[in-house]
Amino acid sequence: MSVDTPVYFSLAEMYRQFKNANEERKDFGKVTGALFGQFDGFLVRMQSRFNDVRYDFLLKPKKRNKSETMADLLREFIGIGKRKSNVTVIDLSAIPTDVRPAVFAQVGRLVFEFNYWNPRRREFPIILICEEAQA
Repeated sequence: MSVDTPVYFSLAEMYRQFKNANEERKDFGKVTGALFGQFDGFLVRMQSRFNDVRYDFLLKPKKRNKSETMADLLREFIGIGKRKSNVTVIDLSAIPTDVRPAVFAQVGRLVFEFNYWNPRRREFPIILICEEAQA
């Protein structure tokens, strides 16, 4: 594991941590915490994302919800997973436009990191094509 190793963390747990800090009271509720009320806007925006089903792939993952599953994800990206293939097509068209650039960047970074550290990288030539068709 290095500083660049992808590690899963729960965004729901992060939300709970911010909510707890935002509502912290001490001395039986007489004194507010140092961050009391500082995250109101952030929490409202996060909650609206949690309620929007378009973000479920990111905020409520069903399949890839542990760090250990990242290796399988990378295997699928480069075509050496359960279903072997020479070409992998990842359709990201259903991803909301406001997070699409970040998702594209992360996919590219994961693939690059895999092949950068792969001792057999010459056997895995990779080309990423991000195409956006206009109707």
